[in-house]
Amino acid sequence: MKTPTIKIKNKFNENVNTIYSYQITGEPLDYKYSIPKKMQEKIEYYFSNLKKNPNKIIDDLIYFHKENIKNPVINNFLFICYSILGKEKEAEKIANENYKYNPNYLFAKLNLASLYLQKEQFNLIPKLFGYKYDLKSIYPDREKFHLSEARDFHLIFA
Repeated sequence: MKTPTIKIKNKFNENVNTIYSYQITGEPLDYKYSIPKKMQEKIEYYFSNLKKNPNKIIDDLIYFHKENIKNPVINNFLFICYSILGKEKEAEKIANENYKYNPNYLFAKLNLASLYLQKEQFNLIPKLFGYKYDLKSIYPDREKFHLSEARDFHLIFA
């Protein structure tokens, strides 16, 4: 797979280009965040129903969340379910909780940023990302990002 190269203008010196290079993939990433074994067995089921039929999985996700309140992946799935189901207060609570426990998890930042956009609290977004506007400067040690991470990040800043 060809690695896309992204050129970012240096805001302090317009004559200098900073070049960041990273891969964007649709394959599952090997995250350091573990999910419960019971959930691992059904992860494909949860993932496939996350957006199509969240009512099918919401009770399971609530159960896993109660057992693993700090787990960023479970929190992300639960946030998406609540958002799709129109449960705004629950989604906001989960987004804030996930960011509190996992401030470096990209989806925790993205979920909170999407809420700020909805509330037109645009001024709060830059701080979430350390006043950085490209993935590689936020996560310099990462060489690969999932397509959904890159897409959601660029939607926030588009």
